[in-house]
Amino acid sequence: MTDWLPIRRRELSYILEYLEGESSTGLLVLGLPGAGKTTLMRMLEDELRQRDRSSFYVSLRDLDRPGELGNRVLKAVTDVAPNVLVRRILQSSAGAPRMSEVIALLRDADFHLTRPVLILDGLDEAADPMGTASTVEELSEALTGWQVVASSRPAAAVRRFERFGRFEIGGLGPADAAVLLRSLMPEATDSQIARVAAASGGLPLVLWLLAKLGLPDQSGPTEPWTREPIEHLVTSVIGSTPNAAKVQALLERLALLGGRESTAALTRWSGLPREEVVRLSENGLIVVEDDSVVVAHDLIQSVIVVRRLRESPCRLVDLRFGAEDAERDDLLEESFVPRPNLESILDQRRSIVVGDRGSGKSAIFRKLSAGTDEMELFPVANTIDLLPRIAGTEARDADTLRAAWLVVVAAVTAAAVPDSAPKKLRLEAAELRAAVGLPIRPVGRVQQLLRRAAGLFGGTKLTFAVGPVTLEAQLPDGGRPRTATVDVDSFLRELDRLLRETGRPVVMLFDRIDELFKYDRARQEAVIQGLLQVEGRVTLLESIALVIFLRADLFELYDIQEKNKLVSRRLMLKWSDEDWLQVLVRRVFANEPLGWVAARLRLPDGGFETRPALGVLFPTEVEGRPIDRWLVDSVRNGNGDVSPRLAVLLLYLARDHSARQSENIDALPLFTADAVARAMTEVSELSFSEVVNDFKVAPSFVLNCRAGKRTTFALAEVETLFQPDEGPTSEQVRLLERLGFLERVVLDTDAGAQSMFRIPELYTRCWEHN
Repeated sequence: MTDWLPIRRRELSYILEYLEGESSTGLLVLGLPGAGKTTLMRMLEDELRQRDRSSFYVSLRDLDRPGELGNRVLKAVTDVAPNVLVRRILQSSAGAPRMSEVIALLRDADFHLTRPVLILDGLDEAADPMGTASTVEELSEALTGWQVVASSRPAAAVRRFERFGRFEIGGLGPADAAVLLRSLMPEATDSQIARVAAASGGLPLVLWLLAKLGLPDQSGPTEPWTREPIEHLVTSVIGSTPNAAKVQALLERLALLGGRESTAALTRWSGLPREEVVRLSENGLIVVEDDSVVVAHDLIQSVIVVRRLRESPCRLVDLRFGAEDAERDDLLEESFVPRPNLESILDQRRSIVVGDRGSGKSAIFRKLSAGTDEMELFPVANTIDLLPRIAGTEARDADTLRAAWLVVVAAVTAAAVPDSAPKKLRLEAAELRAAVGLPIRPVGRVQQLLRRAAGLFGGTKLTFAVGPVTLEAQLPDGGRPRTATVDVDSFLRELDRLLRETGRPVVMLFDRIDELFKYDRARQEAVIQGLLQVEGRVTLLESIALVIFLRADLFELYDIQEKNKLVSRRLMLKWSDEDWLQVLVRRVFANEPLGWVAARLRLPDGGFETRPALGVLFPTEVEGRPIDRWLVDSVRNGNGDVSPRLAVLLLYLARDHSARQSENIDALPLFTADAVARAMTEVSELSFSEVVNDFKVAPSFVLNCRAGKRTTFALAEVETLFQPDEGPTSEQVRLLERLGFLERVVLDTDAGAQSMFRIPELYTRCWEHN
């Protein structure tokens, strides 16, 4: 038997007595950090074996997923009793044994075991405490011949285990504290022992750390310490090494990662040799196992982080998160998450960039607009200022709008007319730009000519010939009257020839097309039809390219037969869960006071280690779900898409709902579960309002669903909620699906499989939480 010190014997006796009870299924042992729960669990394991009972200790620390519990239990059983598991272990696609298979194996092993007890240590330290608790209950209920003892902090969100008894341990009494201290400080006097015991609050971990610090100052405080001795030890360890900066960085990285990392990865990251990392373990802050470095206790992790927060003071109110719209976003450079195939845009392999509102189209537009030495870029952020000058405000004819778009394309590219161009082409370039309202930017020796052209045609109508269509535009006032006609097709062909000869291609970027005739769906459909037809026409040119950034629901307006011809030129903006979470954390880590966190968690590609980074921002669990799943599930629309803009909104609103935003941050995470939950409700309200008030799609039906809290339904059940004057029901449903407000699902019912619709949580959360 392990030679345990004579402490926690009363607690051990209670647990053993409880397990002997006939109706005992299991016991939940609760205690504060540092109270000695792990030591007690190890003592229980030894004592049960001394009593010839089969006991199996399993640490739940760093258990990534509840499904991995089965693997750890089987390993513990195999380590103690290697011959009792006789059946083959089936693997799931996730790599862990299925829980049903684990249960079957353990049931088969009952015959070879003596009143087995499963000891699960650190339930609160699993990545998903609630999910792990559910899995533990499943095991306990299925293994009727087994007993389960699980340890956890009292504050952990463990609202299960109704069939378990509960036992809470506190600090050691004076006598037990003195026994432990005498084993750690044999040279200490009785008065010194009493002083250290008083300073510890009876927590074994604190007693041990105080002993590590040496005998206390006789003039020091007598009230119980909590974090102070650990902080003193951390400072002492860092200050006693010649590589203080690297040691501090190593400890901070370990703390932010949750207290564990592989030895090889940590030594490679920190630049410290393994021997020096091993020496650090002598001070008690970390434990070096075969292939891992582990912080000795999560209380030490907390102290390491808080110590650094005090060194780099920061207030929530001072943090910047950028802007909701890319046009005003001052953090775009720092927080931009590259999208796949971006290089295909400027090399003219992808010319139609499609994405939902807030999916990052304007962010990409801004990034690409920065320019390149290999080509000349002409970004147009607001086509709403250009097209109406040519098409007028009432035009709805597709041919007219297509011709107007081609005039706009010609006017934008006119700025690329070289000095060596023929006089006629230079004059037409000036006429085009003046007609559309673009500034005439003369270059070199044609400066006077272009200025004179602008004056000659001031105040007159200019005619544009685009195939069979003729358009007129009113030129600015001033100068002598004159009427001229520009053959737009000929102009573009001639300019393309000149650019090809000079070897310098031109790329136009058109953004915010959705702002054109925003609330007139029929007009927008004609606008999109005309623009995409012009894009197809421009692709026939060799040195002139047009890139269109288009909202997904508007792209869907394009004729289906024609859209099939655009597949090779289309780039759909889709965000994976991981990329969306990266947007969230990059926004926060772009703030200089949190630069030390960014440095500890940064990946070689510029991103961050997602789960630890999220742990800096939010609690590990919100509303009973792991934070990463809760976040993504809450912002996903019916098309399965997540919008980066919502990440920015969530951060601002979480700060608004934080109670202490004007005080220095003294602990992590930055936001409480309550603040982020309330912020998400407001994000939901804004998203719902956008469908009703901005997109204006089937507003009566949408509002009726909210009034009746209808979230999942068959179409036949809700047809009376649609208003006929808002369009045919089928068309309203189609538009709602395009926006992602409705999601098609197939549900198994008593009548068999049934096709239904569901409204995502993004829009319905506000119905329940307001």
